[in-house]
Amino acid sequence: MTIPEAMKAMREMTGLTQAEFAAHRGVSGRVVQDTERGAGNPTVDSLNSIAKLFGLRVGFVSIRPKTPVSPATS
Repeated sequence: MTIPEAMKAMREMTGLTQAEFAAHRGVSGRVVQDTERGAGNPTVDSLNSIAKLFGLRVGFVSIRPKTPVSPATS
């Protein structure tokens, strides 16, 4: 799930509009709007403010390749 998908899903779980959700989480409406469209570049603080409602926080997650990497043969 991408950040825009996750933000929209979390907001929809609350049943709030973008503006209501932003006010509830203490971020600007523009942060929510742009992030949901995939056009935003939210700060870690903004993401943590939103995620905190769900008991989450921003962290680093290793990225696995989409296609398996075969071992080199000798």
